[in-house]
Amino acid sequence: MNRPVITKIISLGGVVAFFALIFSYAAGNLLSVGSFSSAFWTLIASVLFLSAFVIQVLLVDNFLISAGMILAEVAVMTLFLGGSLSLVMFAAILIAIALLISAYYNGRLEVKNNLEIRFFKTGQVILRRASSATAIFVIVAFISILDFEDPAAAKQRIGIAIRPLEPIASAYIPKFSIENSLTDISLKLLPKEADSIAPDARALIVQEAAQRVAEVIGNFTGFKIRPADTITDILYNLTIGRLSDLPPILRTVFLVFGGFLVFLLVKFLLIFVNWLAIGLGWLLYQMLFNLGFFKIQTQSVDKHIISL
Repeated sequence: MNRPVITKIISLGGVVAFFALIFSYAAGNLLSVGSFSSAFWTLIASVLFLSAFVIQVLLVDNFLISAGMILAEVAVMTLFLGGSLSLVMFAAILIAIALLISAYYNGRLEVKNNLEIRFFKTGQVILRRASSATAIFVIVAFISILDFEDPAAAKQRIGIAIRPLEPIASAYIPKFSIENSLTDISLKLLPKEADSIAPDARALIVQEAAQRVAEVIGNFTGFKIRPADTITDILYNLTIGRLSDLPPILRTVFLVFGGFLVFLLVKFLLIFVNWLAIGLGWLLYQMLFNLGFFKIQTQSVDKHIISL
């Protein structure tokens, strides 16, 4: 391997690691703030990292070098997502490394098994595992910072997790907030015709509606819900509040199961992220090719076939 090639590999590795750092910072900010804008920037950062990772797989045809680059990239991700590096987080790091190495291996296998460079097909093979690695990393990072001994802090984390959904819910509930109680939401959903009703009668309607909603939720979940409970209170009581009373081992089992369910939901949403990453990766691929960063050559290869 000559010096110019080594220089290109180092430069490419530095760029991918930089995007991994941006993703780590954005995702860490999402877990700390939990706003719609932080979720949006985390999406953008994940697309940047994944698109650059696809380029890395296509251009670096050396397993050991690529494995070292992946280790460095995951190490960078832990800067803002590693937290206290608990046992659960350490397991997530190992899973992320394994998935990214698997993405590299399968991506290179796809390249070798095709006579032509099929960027989009190969990109899908790579991102199928690489995007799962980033999703697992963020989900486990969130789980690892939950504090079962501090209900106030745990409620705050629940609020951070669902706050990005506020703009979506506001399309159906005017000025929706996760700190709204069932009574507040019932008041916001009153039709304009209710403005002509006497204040006492309107308040009674709102209270009865909130009480009815609380009873429906309570009957469905088996947990007592009050009209004055906020959305955050309800979600806390139905999730972390119940887990707090369990032994640590059972608590971990339920957390892993819950994390798996969240992963399945996020995995569905990653289809959109993967296509954005493939599109951006294609643009980067064409740009690097036109700049002479790499070249495409033809070569004759011997192929084994089965015949009678």
